[in-house]
Amino acid sequence: MRTIFPCVLACAYLCSRGSAEILETDLGALQAVFGENETATAAPVSIVCEGPTLPQITGGPAVAGYAPTFTGVNFAQDPSLPGTAIKLSGQDLVIVHSSFTGNSQAPATLVLYESNVTLYNTTFANNQQSEAGGISITGGTLQILASNFEANQGRQAGAINAVNDTIVEVVHTSFSGNKGLQGGAIGVAPGGTLYAVDCDFNSNEAQNGGAVYIQEGVKAWYVSSTFEDNAAQTSGGAVYQEATGGVYKACNFTANAAGQNAGAVMLNRAKSVVVQNSYFVGNRAVKEGSGLEMNSATGAVVNNTFVRNKSQKGSAIFQSGSNANISGCYFLKNYASQDGGAVYRSSTSAPNYVSGCKFLYNEAAQHGGAIYDQELPTGGKIAGNLFQGNQAPQGLSVMLREAGTMVSTTNKGLTASDVLSVTYQNQGSAASYEDYENTASSGTRDYADPNGGSTPVSTAG
Repeated sequence: MRTIFPCVLACAYLCSRGSAEILETDLGALQAVFGENETATAAPVSIVCEGPTLPQITGGPAVAGYAPTFTGVNFAQDPSLPGTAIKLSGQDLVIVHSSFTGNSQAPATLVLYESNVTLYNTTFANNQQSEAGGISITGGTLQILASNFEANQGRQAGAINAVNDTIVEVVHTSFSGNKGLQGGAIGVAPGGTLYAVDCDFNSNEAQNGGAVYIQEGVKAWYVSSTFEDNAAQTSGGAVYQEATGGVYKACNFTANAAGQNAGAVMLNRAKSVVVQNSYFVGNRAVKEGSGLEMNSATGAVVNNTFVRNKSQKGSAIFQSGSNANISGCYFLKNYASQDGGAVYRSSTSAPNYVSGCKFLYNEAAQHGGAIYDQELPTGGKIAGNLFQGNQAPQGLSVMLREAGTMVSTTNKGLTASDVLSVTYQNQGSAASYEDYENTASSGTRDYADPNGGSTPVSTAG
């Protein structure tokens, strides 16, 4: 049975020189301000713990100076820790009503090893550290409730970095303005698990995973959480998830951006991921999948809404080498500067369905105003959808290029002239086109004229 030791940590240093007062928490900054011959007076650093035994806490020299005032704790200075860093190893603690502000020159402000720690109503702000601005945890469990992480920076993740089979549970917590390399707010390395419930991720930045980066984890669950104005220089404006299963349920992704792919969510080699009842609005990617990108991934995309997303290809959903049906989704006014105004699918690993969706006023500058399918296996189907007002120079609503997809007559608002299906007989400059031999018994298709335009041919049988 887990033993809980509630602790209150309040860490702030009030430094004075004459009549001037400066609030600092970094010992290096204090020495730079006062010089070797000056002195600094500090507001009390208080640690108060309650429990049947005394937990062991170690810290840097700036914390050690106040150890005589600590209550209910065994404290020892760790020579490997600079400044105000605090480390817990093999401990079970609850940290409440605490603040960690303006710390630097350490791996993280709070360093955890094989510990089970819960934080409640705690703030990490303006910390800049080598690994994570807020918390670094190796093994164990980190549970965060009703807390705030703001403007933290780390060379790995901006606020929290978790490695080695760590479980991170975050509930009703906000992350804003954090910056990191892999995960602007949270980074989870191989073997880790992440739960984010009722959280806000706003204006975080990273190379990959503007808000969250998880690689080769056990699973990642995002429920009723909001991701807004997050940005990635490369991929996953809000989330980059690799080789990790999980669930996205009732989440909002708004105005996130990526310099290359996946303006909101990147699922790379992610298995059995369900994206459900979520909103993707106004996300941007320079290349592919401004809403959701799936590369060699499996799962399902169910009952989601995609509005005004923009990218070169598959502005709402981009799938490559993946196996994931799309059902019950709503696509409105998404725009692709090349192909697939709403959906782009290429080389899927199995026949997939697009069913029960509404495609309204989506646009592609080249091919497939709503859907662009390329090199898909036979057996897949586009069925039971509603198409209205979609636009593209070729394939007003649907473009099938070397694709075995059947376009069913159960779709509404879709005529023969809305669907373009082509096969390339030669791959040279004099390529000719002919009607794709669809294996289904019913559907719509047309011929592409190599001189431009198309000659629609409707089939039913």
